[in-house]
Amino acid sequence: MRHTTLLMVLLALFIGLGGFMLNFDIGYTGSVLVMRPFNDAFGHCVTKPGSKIPVCALSATQQSVGSSIYLIFLAIGSGLSGISSNWVGPRGGLQVGCIFIIIGAAGMVGSTGNFTAYVACKCIGAVGLGHIQTMGATYGVDCAPSRKRGLLVALYTTGANIGNLVSSCVCLSSQHFATNWSWQTPIICQIPVAVIFGGGLFIFPQSPRWLLTKEKTEKARKSFARLYNRDPASEEVARQLEDTQMAISEEKELSSSTNWTEIFHHNFIRRTLIALAINICASLSGAFFIFSYTAIFLKGVGVSSPIEISVIINSCVVVGGITGPVWVEYIGRRRTLLAGYSGMAVCMLTFSAVSTGLGGVKTAAARGVLIAFLCGWAFIFGGFISSTQFMASAEMHAVRHRTYAQAFTSMIGNVFSFAASFWGPYMLNVKYGNMGTNVGYFYFGLEFLALILLFLIVPENARLTLEQIDEYFTSGRKAWKTSLARNKRIAKNEINIKDD
Repeated sequence: MRHTTLLMVLLALFIGLGGFMLNFDIGYTGSVLVMRPFNDAFGHCVTKPGSKIPVCALSATQQSVGSSIYLIFLAIGSGLSGISSNWVGPRGGLQVGCIFIIIGAAGMVGSTGNFTAYVACKCIGAVGLGHIQTMGATYGVDCAPSRKRGLLVALYTTGANIGNLVSSCVCLSSQHFATNWSWQTPIICQIPVAVIFGGGLFIFPQSPRWLLTKEKTEKARKSFARLYNRDPASEEVARQLEDTQMAISEEKELSSSTNWTEIFHHNFIRRTLIALAINICASLSGAFFIFSYTAIFLKGVGVSSPIEISVIINSCVVVGGITGPVWVEYIGRRRTLLAGYSGMAVCMLTFSAVSTGLGGVKTAAARGVLIAFLCGWAFIFGGFISSTQFMASAEMHAVRHRTYAQAFTSMIGNVFSFAASFWGPYMLNVKYGNMGTNVGYFYFGLEFLALILLFLIVPENARLTLEQIDEYFTSGRKAWKTSLARNKRIAKNEINIKDD
């Protein structure tokens, strides 16, 4: 059963709302740091000689803690999502995440004047976002047909990219408020979205593959039937059930244990490491520098209207994200990732090299080049990396391990996201790294290394069923010998996945 139904499309669009929540939070986190009311509420205030009005500002440590420590709890949430989703399924795991988000947002709004309370509540919300980040793509991958899986699941990251843009627009509007509403407004916006998302998920069926891992065959049959708009007693539903049950049985035969540690077993460790590499490379690609610290970075190098330009850059991510599902489905996961890291590396290298050659960004031409290549980087990230990362990593895991394995790899990826976010202010602050535009050289190096690593290890999964992906990992075929063209032939039963 490879056809796409209306329910599948609606599910993919709705899961995109989860991605929206994730990146909306990440987007406003950095923008509020430059708002005057936020600094007045939480910063250190000093009265300068000759002035009666104190000037309040966050320290570099507060900037790092306020915009990065929550990523540790995002990682914790990703890890916990494996446990909660194993109990209540991927759909239930997403709903658990919504509860944490609502509690965290409500607490942040009431934390004025207490930076510790603000950070603590943000960490509570981050546990929920970890559930959303991990189980959004997992739920989508489990429920989408192989033929359009890339196109549908990539809508999750399209929603995430839109979340970045909307967050920037909200902050652009609210920054003009002279009261605490300037930074509280984007936080409050999270609450109704989480309520709608968590409640709306009841419209859709539970993951049928998860139900089969729990030996709930009849519920899985009904779930497949709803997704594919077929009668539960139809031959197509019976065939899909049989294929999935067979794949689960084969996985059990390869296992030496019956718990989550199977993902480290020699028959599955390769899959875990590939998914881990995809997530870590995305975390270190410069995304958290661009999306969390663009306003601070641009302000530090002398560019006026940093928040307005942040909106433009986030708009480029959205435009790129709109094209993402097409690249993922019709070019393939592997080539999309490789093209993305190649393009981003060129953008980072170019804006740093031009700034070095022109002696900084003192001229309008130098500032124009900087902004242009940041926009180019954002377009490429949205279209090629963001649209591929979560889906490609979720596809790598065995059917029986997907919730635990994706939770683990997302958790470790978020630890690296924390590191990338934490060092950001220190790289830019004049009292510490003071790297300025030289930061591009640093991220060029990381992106080039990611390009080499992913070329060597990431196979092409487009057009393959999840059960055929399982078969690929027992075939011994090298990643660079896989291709979308070959997968199309496999999907048409012209060749076997293990054929040379």
